Amino acid sequence: MNERGTKLVSRIAARLARGLRAARRPWVVLVGLLYFAGDLWCIAGRRDARSSAVGQAIRYFLLIDLGKNPQIYMREAFVVDHRDGSPLEVMHVEVSSWGDILAAVKDEENTCFRVLSGTDWSSRWTYAPTWRSRTEWVRVELLRPGELSGAPVDGATKRAALDCVRLWNETANEKFGTRPLPLDEWTKTLVYPWGFLHNALSLGVLAITLNALPSVTIGAWRRRAARRIARGQCVACGYEFGAAAIERCPECGEARARGVGALKRRVEHTS
Repeated sequence: MNERGTKLVSRIAARLARGLRAARRPWVVLVGLLYFAGDLWCIAGRRDARSSAVGQAIRYFLLIDLGKNPQIYMREAFVVDHRDGSPLEVMHVEVSSWGDILAAVKDEENTCFRVLSGTDWSSRWTYAPTWRSRTEWVRVELLRPGELSGAPVDGATKRAALDCVRLWNETANEKFGTRPLPLDEWTKTLVYPWGFLHNALSLGVLAITLNALPSVTIGAWRRRAARRIARGQCVACGYEFGAAAIERCPECGEARARGVGALKRRVEHTS
């Protein structure tokens, strides 16, 4: 960086430092705390609050029931391969009764597959949302007799089961009035630009609030000390010295000159 650029950066840094010093006011802390109170409440009230570390912590401490995540769901069907040579049969859970499905699965003469289709929403952030990912997935499981869940299969066996379900999908709505089983796998990521702006704004408010926090703590103590010294009181406990020429407070033992010296240094610094 050349000399001109260095001077420009120095001027910007100096003005930023002066602005931060000027913002050291108690009302800045109050406004910052009110902002975060409302902002955190809004984040905890989102439907996807369980994906935010801050929102989940707030709802946990407020004892709010998060309930089940409505954005993760599964759809399923059963493919039955009869040993007698009849065509593959698709038993959809919205059409066939669970009794018929259990009977087909328990029959050891049959080979049964379970076809699962679901949607996963992935969104992990600490504060406000910035991105979200949606994944559509399909899984085929080979069932053991009498059980409704089994080991995943792949290859030609999986393709044969999916082809059977695709044929069933072609007439699902016409015959049974039900939606076809989704069998396409894909992933899509959504980016929220306003989320980045939200986080940047909140980070700036946090920095200004922390910068102004000493005005509520150290600044308040200095103002109280100045008032007590002006009234002739002990800086530590407020004991009334009056006209007594004593070096230490008889109540707490604090040196009287300590508070006066601190006040003089503060006046010299401000002048």
